[in-house]
Amino acid sequence: MHRDTIIGIVGVVILVAAMVGVFTYESGQAAVLGPGTFQLANLTGASIEGSVDVGGEASDVLTLTQTNLTKVAFTLRWGSAQTSENTLQLVVAPANGTGLDTGVESDAETDGEITVEIMVPNAEPTSGPLALGVGDYHVTVRFLSAAVPTAGVSPPGALPVTDSTVTWTLTTALTAYEPASG
Repeated sequence: MHRDTIIGIVGVVILVAAMVGVFTYESGQAAVLGPGTFQLANLTGASIEGSVDVGGEASDVLTLTQTNLTKVAFTLRWGSAQTSENTLQLVVAPANGTGLDTGVESDAETDGEITVEIMVPNAEPTSGPLALGVGDYHVTVRFLSAAVPTAGVSPPGALPVTDSTVTWTLTTALTAYEPASG
């Protein structure tokens, strides 16, 4: 009977030591991957350039590989070769590979810049990178019109010429969770 008691006590000590080891290991893992160990970072994503004729559209694909996304901002910028007011529109459609099902179509604008944002519903990561929002985005740039501005034009001067083609640049700004430094 005395021998059974010693074996029981040794068994309890081993069990308690194992539990302490497990709890210590798990608390260390929570510190590495748990909530509060990530911060939002602003990053630069892919960009493309192109040109489009008045009344036409140009389509391309932008591939984003950044994980843990929370927002993607697409900014279209264009200039005028002449003095016309160019009206453009931007359409962004995420592909099936992104896990997103809603795109964005901007209003028509003449000021030389359009920014549209797609919110990505990723929560702070806890066990690895989040792929929602990663993949191909189909973008379409539409050159709706080129109009001659009437303000400040007084005959008999030469009338301004409208653009028949406009060049553009599309950039992406990303917001994503990254491991906190420190």
